[in-house]
Amino acid sequence: MDPTVEGFEQIANALLEMRQRMQALVAENRQLQEELAALRRGVGVMVMVEGQQFPLLTGSATPADPVRTPF
Repeated sequence: MDPTVEGFEQIANALLEMRQRMQALVAENRQLQEELAALRRGVGVMVMVEGQQFPLLTGSATPADPVRTPF
């Protein structure tokens, strides 16, 4: 096989792998930002007062400002 073609295929494969990894990272970043926004709203956070647990979020809270991403 021509060394030029082989080199091109290696570069193309590396770029494809990088693109797939970047897409996975962007998806993970989106999920983590959603989880962080939920925590900031108090979703799933309990406060314990004298042995009694109370949910921090009662359902009447307004949603947090959307998180802006560079992607």
